[in-house]
Amino acid sequence: MELINKGLTFKQVQILRAIDRSGKAGISREELNSAIWNDHKVVPKALDVHLSGLRKKLISTTGQSIIFTPEKRWVLTDQT
Repeated sequence: MELINKGLTFKQVQILRAIDRSGKAGISREELNSAIWNDHKVVPKALDVHLSGLRKKLISTTGQSIIFTPEKRWVLTDQT
């Protein structure tokens, strides 16, 4: 997690921490929205926008990526 506080927005840090804490089991969209926005209603694409920027930063700086699994869960992984 050496990327935290190195060019990430506050929301990106929250998202990265939540996904990292979920481990190999991953975290669902609903769980992630709840963890980040505390069950407040947000535009459905808000998470997608933050994830897109975060994924680009991760790949270019750490070689890690955030993938969406067939089980519909987000997981932090090494880029292959």
